[in-house]
Amino acid sequence: MSFPSRTPLSERYASTPLQGKGMAGADTSRSSKALAEFDSVFASNSKRMRPMATPYAAASTQKVPLSLRAAKLNQPARPVVSRPHDEINLGDEHDTFAILLESAPANYEELQLVKSFQEFCDARIRALRNVDEVDSARIRAQNEEVHIWELERHTWDLIQRLLDFRLQDVDHDMQENGSIHAYSGDFKLAQRAIELDSQLQEHTLVVKWLEDILPPYLGIDVRPGAWSATGTHVSSRTPSDTIITEMDPDAPNRQKRKLVEEDQTYQDEFNRAVFEYIRRGQYETAYDLCVSCGQPWRTASLLGVSRYRDGVVDDLELETGEGNQNVDLWKAVCYAISCDDSFDKNERATYAVLGGDIHNALPVCETWEDVIWLHYTILVQRGIEDALRRQPQPTDDVDAITLRIPTEVKDAATIFLDLCNGSRPDLREVANEQIRLLQSFFIMNRLDEYLRKLVAIVSDSDIRRSLSMTKHLPNILRIAVHLVLILRNTDRPTDEATSDVLIRKYIQMLIAGGRHKHIALFTSNLPREEQTTLYSHFLADNLESRETRHQYFRQAFQHGLDYHQICRQTVRIILERGILKEAVPTGATSVAISELSVPLSEVDAVMIRALEWVAFEEQQRQDLVTYCNILLRRFLIHGRMNAAKSSMRSVPLHFIPREWIPRTELGGGGRDANKPRTAVESIADEYVKYMNLLDVYALYAEWVMEFNRLPVRAESADVDLANYLRRATTDLETKIEALLDSDWFDEEDMKDKSDDVKTEFRILRDLYIPEVVFILHRILFETRDIQPGNLDKSLRIAETVARRDGPWKEMQRANKLDKFMQMLRNSALQALNGQTATPWSSPQTV
Repeated sequence: MSFPSRTPLSERYASTPLQGKGMAGADTSRSSKALAEFDSVFASNSKRMRPMATPYAAASTQKVPLSLRAAKLNQPARPVVSRPHDEINLGDEHDTFAILLESAPANYEELQLVKSFQEFCDARIRALRNVDEVDSARIRAQNEEVHIWELERHTWDLIQRLLDFRLQDVDHDMQENGSIHAYSGDFKLAQRAIELDSQLQEHTLVVKWLEDILPPYLGIDVRPGAWSATGTHVSSRTPSDTIITEMDPDAPNRQKRKLVEEDQTYQDEFNRAVFEYIRRGQYETAYDLCVSCGQPWRTASLLGVSRYRDGVVDDLELETGEGNQNVDLWKAVCYAISCDDSFDKNERATYAVLGGDIHNALPVCETWEDVIWLHYTILVQRGIEDALRRQPQPTDDVDAITLRIPTEVKDAATIFLDLCNGSRPDLREVANEQIRLLQSFFIMNRLDEYLRKLVAIVSDSDIRRSLSMTKHLPNILRIAVHLVLILRNTDRPTDEATSDVLIRKYIQMLIAGGRHKHIALFTSNLPREEQTTLYSHFLADNLESRETRHQYFRQAFQHGLDYHQICRQTVRIILERGILKEAVPTGATSVAISELSVPLSEVDAVMIRALEWVAFEEQQRQDLVTYCNILLRRFLIHGRMNAAKSSMRSVPLHFIPREWIPRTELGGGGRDANKPRTAVESIADEYVKYMNLLDVYALYAEWVMEFNRLPVRAESADVDLANYLRRATTDLETKIEALLDSDWFDEEDMKDKSDDVKTEFRILRDLYIPEVVFILHRILFETRDIQPGNLDKSLRIAETVARRDGPWKEMQRANKLDKFMQMLRNSALQALNGQTATPWSSPQTV
């Protein structure tokens, strides 16, 4: 393991300053007291605060316009390595939207970002339509996907229109647009009423949106002669004929007769075309169609919708007044037509819309959008009419009559609620789709209420199940989160608590779906304490390569997260799931020590890899050594010498600055007891003690391997091997004596430690001090014939053990005194018996 650079992240990637130092996560409880000594070193503050940067702050600002980026990013993203069983199917649009959000500079206009989302949807729709599918199932799937992207495109369009209006500065002292008085025409008064009523303006914007999102109407063939076939037929009709006998426009209704089939079919198509143009707000096109088809009277009847404009009084560029001076009377006629079932249903619907009649227009409204358009068109009409009635009249109209006009009108909430609970199954299903609900609540300016409903359907415990139960939920979460982040950059933010929950669940979804590249971006928009908790759990579950982990580490810095605290908590989480969850042995007698050569388990390998999170830059060295000590201590307590060896390899000694260990002799004592150790000196001293023990075991393993190569017969003696064993024995003897003389984890080391850590240190001494003594005895006893004097040394070990501060106490607690006495007995018997002739006692080899 090596640090990538000696330069800290704050200098290498400092495009945005960290938002504070020492900020920690909200998780102040500890599941293991083994971390207590670490917590005292890194005490942290857990205030609730957000980064100062806006959600659009990024490490670098691209010069490419967002509109172009949206088009260029419409391509599959590279796969992210993740565990297959954790993944759900998420499209690359989640990455693309995050890139667009991240690359927008802090001063970017919100509506431009919304526009870039629309353009991405357009690009995706074009890409889908450019694919020629042959299989019918694929065609249906393609059409469904196009429909989904069209719905999202329409949603962003709606958001842009309403936000553009809602974010405008309201001028309460707005001057009148021209003179308004009692003699102003209704057109001017209606215009003024809309200008002064923000709700009426929003209703008008919704109507315009619903008209604009409809696909173009293909229209019908223009036939200049109205009812030409019927006219020819009338001249030769028979008495029993059911065709009209007169050619005036009212003849079919007055006579209750029909047109010739050819004309009747075309008239039905014509009536539908007029309605379709009105539905799209294309009144002029509808007027032109009527004139071109030889039905100018229909144009005249439709023109009644235009209110009177007085060119003189209202200072308009008109030579004379124009428009309808009695709209109420005209609407009453329209209402009468819409209620007459002898008219075609589309013709009735057209006049119903113009006359404010909801009931008779509904039968031809086929979609959710059609129904909302109808209701909001009526809402706008009624709002204007109410405003006009509040205007003072020039004279009292003593001849006023009561007109029969429709009065039904619903408020916005009732309109959407009735659709969700309506009797038409097709409309009810569509109205309850999440994308329609989002549109509905945004139209009503009740987005917070919708967000609360949305987060309620996403389970914290099983997000995959929630996503599978709700259609297109991943896309809805993406849209809602990006909308929330946009609004946070305005003076109309959504409810903070609800938005935080939404963002957190979206992050959980991205993690479950393997879309990890932008987790830090969204995490940075949570409260400070949640950032640390959420991002550290994300990192703790990550099993990707070290290079990928380093990217996540760097992204945490770039987005203003407290990346050092996050990395500490990440390691803590991993250890608490593993080695710290294992019960500490009650004593040394219940522990078996593994060989260094035993393969490392997958669980232990994960915990050792956890150290990578605190090894990315030199500023983390104290964290790295501290957590490595915790791992070493727990692995050794459980006898997992192989895991301890692998942990030690993660932190070579040269990683520890020399100034951390000025009073720790590597391999010996020498501590200045009169001067207390600093925190870094304490962790360095503990690390060196583990290193000394592992060095003994590593050298002993080599000694055993070479000792087993000793020949049995003298003629097979190997001088080089004998010399090596002499040196190895001497080196190992020196290391063991140094370890025993260093007061390895004695009472001095236990000062200022928690009770749990003190217990662990005692177990380490009881477990390994006797074993080290046994190793020392064996290497001396077994090399008695190779190195003169080693047999005597093996007997003198008893003096070391029996001294006042000797390891006899550890042997007693570990029930190892009997074994040690047996080893001394063997040495004594061998000394009494005298040395026998062996290949190694020959003058040729000694």
